[in-house]
Amino acid sequence: MTFRRLTVLLAFCLFPISLFAQSSLERLSLEVGLVEGAYIGERSPTSESGLAQIPDRFAAGWDLGLAYALTQRWDVIARYRGAVYPGLITNSSGHTILNDADSEEERSEWRFETRRDLFRLWRFETFGSVGFASIAGELRGVTSRGSGPVWGLGASIKAGPVTLIGGAEHTIVFPNRALDWAGETEGSDALVSAYVRMAFSMGGSRKGQERPKPDRISQEPVRIVVSVPSSARVGEEISLSALIPDAPMPESVQWEIGPDVQLEGPIVRYRFTQPGDVLVRVHVHVQENGQVTTLESSILVDDRSSPARIARIMSSPAQPVEGQLVTFSPQISGDQVRCLWTFGDGSSDVRECETTHRFDEPGSYDVRLVVSNPDDVDIAIKPITVSEDACRAIEALRPVYFARNSSELSLDMRESLRDNFSDSAQCIERMLEIRGFAFNTERDAEALARARARSVLQYYVNLGMRSAKVEVAGYSVIDASTHPGQQWTGRRSESRLRLQ
Repeated sequence: MTFRRLTVLLAFCLFPISLFAQSSLERLSLEVGLVEGAYIGERSPTSESGLAQIPDRFAAGWDLGLAYALTQRWDVIARYRGAVYPGLITNSSGHTILNDADSEEERSEWRFETRRDLFRLWRFETFGSVGFASIAGELRGVTSRGSGPVWGLGASIKAGPVTLIGGAEHTIVFPNRALDWAGETEGSDALVSAYVRMAFSMGGSRKGQERPKPDRISQEPVRIVVSVPSSARVGEEISLSALIPDAPMPESVQWEIGPDVQLEGPIVRYRFTQPGDVLVRVHVHVQENGQVTTLESSILVDDRSSPARIARIMSSPAQPVEGQLVTFSPQISGDQVRCLWTFGDGSSDVRECETTHRFDEPGSYDVRLVVSNPDDVDIAIKPITVSEDACRAIEALRPVYFARNSSELSLDMRESLRDNFSDSAQCIERMLEIRGFAFNTERDAEALARARARSVLQYYVNLGMRSAKVEVAGYSVIDASTHPGQQWTGRRSESRLRLQ
C-alpha cells in the first residue's frame, strides 16, 4: 500500500474521533473485518469489443469502518475497503484482452451506508443496509474509477463491548468501463462480496447494554408492571406478563424460565413438568427511550394435586314440579376429581359431575354431592323443593275432529282449541305437543295428517302461544278397517301437555 493511501486511512480514523470527542462516544464503534469479493463483470454482452462474458474473479481484502448510532435502530457508517483482484480478462474465445495472468489490480472503495435493525432477540439481531460506493482500481499504473449504489443484509451478535457481524453486499458500478476497460461506456458492472467484521464500542459498554439514543430523546424511566405467580403446580398452565400501563407495548420482551426455557412476548403461558424452585428472568426493551430492564422472580412448583372443593351447586329449574327434569351443575375445583350424587328420594346414586334427575313426588329433598381426589374430600348439600304439578290432571286436552279429506278448522273446532289454550296457560313449565291423524281411505292420507297437525299449531300461535312452547310431535295414518262405524274418530288432531 502506498504512503498516500496510508495517509488517507489515518485521516479517515482520526477525523471522526476528533469530531465526536466532545460528544457521546458510546454512539461510536470501530468495525474491522475481512472481505471475500467476486467481480461479476459485464452485465450484458457487447458485440463491439467481441466480449461475450467476463469470468468471475475472486479476491480477498480487508475492511475498516466507523459507525455512529443515530437512534436505537439506525446507524450511519463510513467505510474504507481494500482488495487485490487478478488482472486477467479474456473473451469468450479465451483470448486475452488486457494484461496477463500474473497481473494484479489494486482496488480501493469508499462506502457511505445507513443500517437499520430488522429483528432483535436479546443479543442477536438482523439488519439491512443501503448506501453509495466510490471505487478506484489501479492496474499497471493505469487508474480507473466508478461509483454506484450498494445494498445488503446481515446479522450480528453482541459479546460485551465487541459485536460480531456477518453479511453479504451487492454493488452496481457505473460506468461499464470503470473496472475492466472493456465494453461500452453505457451499462454497469457488478461486485458481490461477503464479509465478517468485529465492531468495538468506543464507549466500552457493559455486557448486554444497548446503545443509547441521542440526547434529544427522553431518558426518563418507564414503569413496567410484571405479573409472575409465586407458586404453581406441576401440569398447571400459568400466565406471565410484562406490560407498560398507559403506553405502547414494549418493543421486545424475552423470558427465561429456569436454565433451558426461553419465550418471547409481553404475555406468555407455560406449563411446568417438574417440581422445584424455578428462577424466572424477564428482559424488557422499551423503544420509546431505549430502556432495557431485567427483572427476576421465583416460582415454587409443587407436585401435589389441588384439593377437591365445591364452590356451589346450581339447579335448573330452581323450583321444579313433580316429574319435571332438573339439571344439576356444580362449580368444583381440584385435580382428578370424582363425583357422587344422592337425591334423597330413594333413587340410585349417580357418579357423573353434571347430571339430571326427575322427582316423581312433591316434597322437600336434600340433594347431596360428594367430590373427592387422592388428597381431599368435600361435601355439599342443596335443598330442593318440588311442587305439586297442577297441570297433571289436564295433560290430555280436547281433540278436534276434521271433515273427510279436509284440514280446515270449523267454528266448533276453533272453540275447543281456545278452551285448550286457556287451560294450558297456567302450565308454563310444559310443552304443548300436537299430533295429526288420518284414515288410509282418505286422499293422500299421510300429507293430510301432517296438514291437520299444522293447522292446529298455527291456530294456537295465532291465539298468542309462543312458538317455542308448541310443536308438532308427529302424525299417523290409521287403518279404517279397525274402526268400523266410527270413521270420524280417525280424522282428528290431539293436543297434549308435556313437561320439558
